[in-house]
Order: sequence, then structure tokens, then C-alpha cells
Amino acid sequence: MSKRWASQRAMIPTGIALATLIAGTEGAWAQPPAFSEGTQETAQTEEAEGEQSIVVTGSRIRATNLISSTPVQIVTGAELQRQGIVNLVEVMRYIPAAAPNALAPASAPRDSISSGLFSVDLRGLGSSRTLVLVNGRRHVAGLPGTSIVDLNSIPTDLIERVEVSTGGASAVYGSEAVAGVVNVILDEDFEGLAARAQYGITSRGDGRHFAASLTGGGNFAGDRANATVHVSYDKGGSITASERKISRNAVLVLNPLRPDQAIIGPGAFSTINTIPGIFGLNGATTASSTILRTVLPDGTITTPLNSRDSINPQSYVFLLNPVERFLAAGNLRFRLNDDLRLFVDTTFMRADSLNRIESTQVRTGLLNIGGVGRLPFTIPADNPFMPAAIRELIPAGRTTISFGRSFPEFGPRDTPYQRDLFRVVAGVEGILPLFGRDWNWETYYEYGVANLHQEFQNGIHNLKLYQAQRVEPDGRGGFQCADPTARATGCIPVNLFTGRALTAAERASIAASDHVNAQNKQQVAAASVTGDLFQLQGGPLGVAFGAEWRSESSFYRPGELLSQGLISLQNILPTEGKFNVKEAFVEVRAPILADLPAIKRLEIEAAFRRADYSTSGGVNAWKIGGTYQPISDLRFRTVLAQAVRAPNIAELFRGGTGQITNVVDPCRGGGSTPAQQVNCAQLVPPNFNPPLNTPVVEFFGRNENLKPEIAKTLTVGGVVTPTFLPGASLTVDYFRINIKGGIGNLALQTALSSCVNTGLAEFCNLFTRDPASGILLTYNSVALNLAQQKMRGVDLDFRYATSLGSLGDRLALSLNWSRLLRYDIVSFPGSAVFKAKGGGFYPQDRATLRATYDSGNFNLALTQRYIGSIYRIVGTKFDQNRVDPEFYTDAQVRYKLDKAHSLYAGVNNLFDKDPPFYPAPYFGSSQGVNTAATLYDIIGRFFYAGISTKF
Repeated sequence: MSKRWASQRAMIPTGIALATLIAGTEGAWAQPPAFSEGTQETAQTEEAEGEQSIVVTGSRIRATNLISSTPVQIVTGAELQRQGIVNLVEVMRYIPAAAPNALAPASAPRDSISSGLFSVDLRGLGSSRTLVLVNGRRHVAGLPGTSIVDLNSIPTDLIERVEVSTGGASAVYGSEAVAGVVNVILDEDFEGLAARAQYGITSRGDGRHFAASLTGGGNFAGDRANATVHVSYDKGGSITASERKISRNAVLVLNPLRPDQAIIGPGAFSTINTIPGIFGLNGATTASSTILRTVLPDGTITTPLNSRDSINPQSYVFLLNPVERFLAAGNLRFRLNDDLRLFVDTTFMRADSLNRIESTQVRTGLLNIGGVGRLPFTIPADNPFMPAAIRELIPAGRTTISFGRSFPEFGPRDTPYQRDLFRVVAGVEGILPLFGRDWNWETYYEYGVANLHQEFQNGIHNLKLYQAQRVEPDGRGGFQCADPTARATGCIPVNLFTGRALTAAERASIAASDHVNAQNKQQVAAASVTGDLFQLQGGPLGVAFGAEWRSESSFYRPGELLSQGLISLQNILPTEGKFNVKEAFVEVRAPILADLPAIKRLEIEAAFRRADYSTSGGVNAWKIGGTYQPISDLRFRTVLAQAVRAPNIAELFRGGTGQITNVVDPCRGGGSTPAQQVNCAQLVPPNFNPPLNTPVVEFFGRNENLKPEIAKTLTVGGVVTPTFLPGASLTVDYFRINIKGGIGNLALQTALSSCVNTGLAEFCNLFTRDPASGILLTYNSVALNLAQQKMRGVDLDFRYATSLGSLGDRLALSLNWSRLLRYDIVSFPGSAVFKAKGGGFYPQDRATLRATYDSGNFNLALTQRYIGSIYRIVGTKFDQNRVDPEFYTDAQVRYKLDKAHSLYAGVNNLFDKDPPFYPAPYFGSSQGVNTAATLYDIIGRFFYAGISTKF
């Protein structure tokens, strides 16, 4: 490839130039530069030569000075290997600005759609507010109906570096760049053959993980072209909750202010999770019944007892879902002449995963045949299998009884996922002489499609079980289903009063499985131009402008049983929608002054983007900022921006999905305030006393009237590169993010409290209650433009590298620290402020300390991760409210056998730290894990070893 093209690549130079950027200007996470002198000199030399024109994430303008007004952290491909990283998502645990994420390995084991899909969440504002780019271009989303990119689809061993820009960047890149941008730069000029193989296992002998990759590339056509091909395969094993001490047993927190009194073990198991079953004889639901009975396997009829009758659900739940992934990627660069080049990038990914939770449950009030609000599951009072001792307790006038039971004989609820993704980007880039200067232009088309096939296995057909309880004599001394149509389709009576497992025939008659097919499709056509207009005293005035058209479409199509609400505990309606957006943008960077007394450099920048969405109309994004460098050792920077996030297809067109959520009803006991007592009198009967944690079907629907949310972001910081301490740098940045009209669903508990506190129909009409008992049944949740969020914090990055003695040994240190000063959430105007800082997702402090030592062919890397204290309930004082800080130590040793081969071995969570006890219902806890699984390491000590080679 020609020298001219090398200078125009939209990537930072490697070697010393990259080290200069990392240490001197951008506060990178990656390993500090391996040199002790010449940092400033190198930068000045490159700038003077003007050869390395580059683009840093956060701007589209090429520059030679390696200065950015927006903080950028950088992780190099070499550092990914130093951590034994196989999947890009693993990088994020070392970046304090990347918050704990529910879409990450071992974090949300009970999630029904995201299993095997991994994403990044900057600042903890949600993955939908972090924009992921590949080579500066958009990437098709992996989660149906959203903009969330699946990091599985990015080839780790092709990564040249990862740039993380924390700050609103919608003016430069468009929607979603509210919290920041993760830009993955892939190697587009690979030469040679490289291979890697790695195997890992936990100290407990589970969670096995194998990975292998092969990359080959080279120049051809007289060095005018380069082609690279990459293939990789990895397979990770599962870990169940029962295999870890923290999650071995279910936990029931009766009083959130007394975690020490939580019930652990059989007493915490739900009586619904039983083989005998529970019968409610005088209520519309088992929760509202005061006469409860069960039948034991020996025929004894007695009151249900958790410790005796229940099943431990933890023996089913995965802490770590198994994932098997195959990925193939390739790129082609062909230089037509000195001023024109073609490029093509392709990716194909196939990922298979499995989610598993406890066996199917049936419960009156939650299991409604044909969907929420339709036919409730009950058992007729004249069912001939009902023991006389139970029938005698049914109050006069009742024709049905309520019922609940788990069906472990069907096995766990397995949900296999098959994800396929294909993406291709093809374009032309060139150099156009204008005004006596070289202007760079680019135009490209991107097409991406991500498919999901999801199975729901080991379920129960609601209607068939309902019909199997409507029984009559068959005239031959036996019984049959009373409905002749049901009999014609194979209905047989199912006896639920034996206290034992169903027979094989009974199981076969009511068994049901179903599936979902889903797809995201993205098309992008874009063109941009960047260059220098004229010379200012401090340098050339840089300009970038362009236009972009983007089309997004998505569908989520459940099978017949799911869409009709005929499979146990599932009712999912189809979602389908699309939108397009037309955008135009302009960006200016003006180096006003340079090399003057007290003004080493003064530069301002601004950008503006106009977007017109087919669904939500027009919206503007902008930024203005600058840098001031009084002396070589010190630089100040600031950026004020307006960022946007447009509503996605799931929020606009969601067909509806349901899930079960436990809630505390404020009307329990009639209400605790005068206002609540007045409103509860209209909502529930006297002496209302439901269970403390009431299960409610939460039903999510669409809202086509959503508008883009608007965020105002500010970063102010400084960079110190002291000449008296070569190889050292320090960056400190203050950030502020204010979101108005945030798109989100009111949490069930929030909406319920608002209903009970105000009595307003806009909240109360979202709920349905049992007419007789007042027990909550359903909550209709839709996305709204109501939320307001205010976040403040400080990021610090320090790094130092030096040579040790005359042997050439090198020591490098780096510290990344992020402190959250404030995070307040207002769910809707006028509601109480929720203080999130210090809660389960948002510790006040997170930090990563890293040390690397190089001596010839030997390398040792040590990493210390720090998670600050959190609180079970923020703003409240009680014993055991505070959860102590946590430290994790990772280590790797690497040895070069020769120039081509390296061996390495490492361990994560070296001291095998157990996560703290932090069960539901505390904010940030993960159901089924008994801790904040997105925050802490729940896997334990993990060993890995591998070999890498390159020719």
C-alpha cells in the first residue's frame, strides 16, 4: 500500500505515535508507553512532518496534532491478548466508565431474550445510550427492535484498538451517542499468518471455555491491494446457581430494613414450586385464599408448608449460560490509483446459547388462558378427582377453586437461542485536491441483518390443562374430558390431586413448546468530506461535512401458542416496525493560536447535525468545545453538547410481552398515610392483607407517539504531561449528563405507588385487580417520554512507564478511576427523586490499577479491580445496609519462545473472592443469584492458558 494511503487511514499510527497519544493526550486504559524519554519530542516531530493525518473518535476531522477536546480511552489489540480476552465484552470490566451491564456474561441469568448477547453500557445509562461503531461506521443491532450491538459479532483477534469516547457525540455520529461512543478499529492491512488457541476453567472445574482463531492476509496486485481473512471459534460451558455458595439457596427478604432476618433455604421456597400443588378453596387466587390445602404423595391432606413441599429453583438457574460461537470476517482494500481506493468489509457470526430456569409453573391469576385478562385457570369444585376432605372445605356457592403447582416432571424451562449475523460494508474513498490542499472524501453503503431463532421448551398448554380439569364420566367406569372438541384433539383427564408426578400419558397430553423468529435489518448510505479550508495562526482550519441515510427494520414473531397466550406463563404478541432517518452534519475545528507566550495552543471546535426521522420528526444535535494549552506540560479541554436518542422499534411498535414481577402493595393493611387510606378504600376491600411480595403480570406494550430524548452533556478537564517526569501523564475530567424526556417504562412499584398516593386514573388504570379480593393481577407498561436523569462525576487517569537499569527491562503503571458524584432519576415530572448513586448498579467509586513488567521475552501483567461500597437502600441507615468495597486481582505471565511463538497463562479473580450477599429486592440485585451479578464476579477463580503464533 502506498505511503500516501497509509497517511490517510482513519486510524491512529502504531508504535511510538500510538504510545504518545495514549500517554500524553487521551488518558487511555491501555498499557502505558514502553519508553521513558522523548514523549513530547516524538509528538512534535510527527506534527512537523505532517505525515500522519489521523482521526480520533469524537471527531471526523483529520489532524496531525493528536489533540482531542473529548476524553478518549484506548485499548490496543496487544492489551486484549495480555488479558487473555476472547470476547470484546470482557474488556469493559476494566474500564470504570463502562458500568455494570445486564447484557454481559454471568449477569442476568433469568433474562428471556438476551441470553448469549453481550453489549456495552457506558455510565450505566443503558446500552441503548451507547453507540458502538466499527471502523467509525454503524453496526447492525443484535437485540431485536433496539440499537444494541452484539459484541459477539466483532472479531477480537482482528482488533487493532478500541477507542472509548465518553461524552455526548450525537452531533458527530447521530442518535444513541448520549453516554459516549465505543469505536472498534479493525486491522485493515494485515500481512502474514497468525493463530491463537486458549483454554480456561474455573478452580471448581466448571465454566470451561475453549477458543481458537486463525488470521491470514497479504498484499497483492503489485502491493496495490490487501486482503485479510479471519475465522474463530469459541465455546463456553455453563455454571448453575446451585454450584456457588452465594446462590445455592433461594432467599426471601421479609423486611428490606433487616437483611439479617432474611429466610434462606427451604423456608424461602415458594409453595407454588411444589409437586403436590396448592389449592385455594375460598379465593379467586391462591394468594387471596385463607383456606389452603395440599395433597402429599401418601394421600395426606394438609396445609402447605414451604420447608416440606417446595422445590429449590436454584438447581435449575444458570449463573453462566453456555455459548458457542463461530465467526468469519474479511476485508479487502484495492488502490485504483494514488487518489482512489475501494474497500469491502464483511462479517458473519453464528452464536448458539441456552437459557435455563426452573420448571414450568401454573398459578391461578397468573396463568390466564388466551392472554392476560382472559380465561383464568381454575379447577371446578365438582372435579371427580378432588378428595372429599378438600371438597368439604369449599364455601357454599363457589363453583371453582384456585390452584398453583410447579411441574418438575417436565424438566427445566430451556430456551435455546440461535443468533446469525451478516454485515457487509462497501465503499470508495479518495483524495481530492482543492484550494491547494488534499481533501479526503468517502462514500459507502452498509447492509446488516441479525436473525434470532428462540425456542421455548418444556412448557404446558394452558387450554389443554384447563380442559383436562373439566371432567365427566365416560360411561365405561372411567372419566373423560367434558368438552367433545377437546376430546377429539387428544384431551384426557389430568389428576392434580395425587401429590405425585403426572403420568407419562398425562404429560404428553398437555406438553407444549413454541418458538420465536426475530430479525433486525439495517441499511446505511453515507458520504463525507473532510479537509482544511485555510491557514490560521495556529494551523489549518479543519472542516468535515456530509450526509447519511439510514433505514432500520425489525420484527419479533412468536409462534401461535405464545401469541395466543396458550403456553404456560408466556403471552407474547408480534412486534414489527421500521423507520428511516435522513441526516446532514458539519464540523469545524479552528486552531486559533499557537506557539505564543502563555499560549502553546488554543483551539475551538463545533459541530451540528440535523436528523429527520420518519417516525418522530426532526431533531438537532450540536457540540461546541475547545482546548487551551498554556505550556507544553499542561492542557485544558471542554465540550458542551446536545445529544439525542430516537425511540427504537421496540419502544414504538412493541406488540406486547409479559413477565412476572413481585411487588409490595401499598394498600396492604389499608395504606400507611391518610391519602393512601382514602385511595385504597376505592381500590381494595376492607382488611386487605395480601402477601408481602405479590406476583403481578407486567405487560409491555407500544407507544407510537414517542419523541427523541434530549441530553445536555458537559465535560471539563485537563491533561498534564510533565517534562520533568518523562513517561508520565495525568488526566482529570469532570462530566455532567442531563437527560430530559427520557424514554422508559415506569417501574411497576413506582407506578403502583403513584396510583395509591394520588388516586389518579392515569396511573391506576394501568393496573387490574381481582374484583373480589383486590389482589393485583396485571400492570400494563408502555414507554413514555417522562424520565429526567442527572448524572455528575469525575474520571481520573494516571500512567507512568520507565526503563529499569541497563538491561532494557520496562515497568509500566496505569490507574483509571471514576467517581460518581450524583445520579438522580425522576421517573415522571413531580415524582420523588430516586437517588441511584451508591445503589447496586452505581457504586460511587470504580477503579482499575494495572502494572506490567517486561524483561526480554518475559512479560508479567497484574491488574487490580476496585468496586466501591454500595448500599442496599440509598439514603437510609440500618444495620448491614452498607456492602463493603470489593477488590479483584487478575494476573498473566507471557513468554516468547521465539519471534513467532508465545505461551501465556493467567488467572482472573486470583484470590477467589466470593460476591457479597445482596439479594432481591434490593436495587441492582439479580433474581436467582442473591447478589448484584452485573457488578461482582460470581464465577470465582478462573484459570486460562494459551499459545499464539504469527508468521
